[in-house]
Amino acid sequence: MTEHSKIFKVLEIATIVATSLILAYLAIISIEGLQVLWAPSTQVSEPYTVIKVESYQFGWRFIYPNGSSSSTLYLEKGKLYRLDITSRDVAHAFFVPELGLKIDAIPGYINTLWVKVDKPGKYTVVCAELCGIGHYAMIADIIVE
Repeated sequence: MTEHSKIFKVLEIATIVATSLILAYLAIISIEGLQVLWAPSTQVSEPYTVIKVESYQFGWRFIYPNGSSSSTLYLEKGKLYRLDITSRDVAHAFFVPELGLKIDAIPGYINTLWVKVDKPGKYTVVCAELCGIGHYAMIADIIVE
């Protein structure tokens, strides 16, 4: 092995070790930060109402705490809601552009969306996941009073 080969070999090993240490450090601090983001929130500072949202080809069903259901979501202005969103059949996406809300509705899973609307009005829910031939008509209203 020549003198140059030895120097390059040492530099190569040093580069690999330094890069590995940097990546390990970044992984450790990233995992710590992500644990905070991924940890379920156990404390809610104000009372809230749970509404189940069920998507299906090609519509939405909103189930209220008293067991009644509707194809229109009725909310009170300034009140906090937890929407538990799922799908009966295929993948859908609950999307309310005016409120900046979007979350997937997946069969067998419940995705949670926290909602508090401060402005009364009528908002439109659309499906943002191509779900079949009637996808274009998968629309519901949110009425905030």
